[in-house]
Amino acid sequence: MSKFFFADSLVDYEHLNLKRGTVEIWEDGMRTSGGEGTYEWWYFDAHLDDGSKVVIVFYTKAMTEVNKPLKAYATINIDFKDGSKLERYLPSDKFYSSKDECDVRIGKCSFKGDLNFYNIHLEGDDFVFDAKISSVSESWRPETGHLYFGKKEIYSPGLYLFQKVP
Repeated sequence: MSKFFFADSLVDYEHLNLKRGTVEIWEDGMRTSGGEGTYEWWYFDAHLDDGSKVVIVFYTKAMTEVNKPLKAYATINIDFKDGSKLERYLPSDKFYSSKDECDVRIGKCSFKGDLNFYNIHLEGDDFVFDAKISSVSESWRPETGHLYFGKKEIYSPGLYLFQKVP
């Protein structure tokens, strides 16, 4: 049976180059290589004032293809108040992501921000969608945000979570 541990000790913070209680801009950059054995996404959802709902995700690859090379794509799903829907899958061979900040580009789509303000742009053959997001509170992560599987001393592959724009 596999064991897991939540990285929350002072040694864990030092190993991960994190500060307790403080989220820094670089943490919102790409944390993996995007290559085989890795998976990363940038996620946004909202309930709009008119009753519509929107979900946007930028992926390094499909979750079921972790052991395959980078195959980036973005998705947008909008459920409009009137019941109509917009669903698009936007793959591209053109991918860029900064490790220093949230700056992700997949083809003509982009997701960029600084923990306080974000701009999201999606563009397909038949639509363009732009969103500007402002944070209403501080970014947050549970302790280091890292959950590891295996022996504590090894820092084996695991999960990372933090709330950038609450």
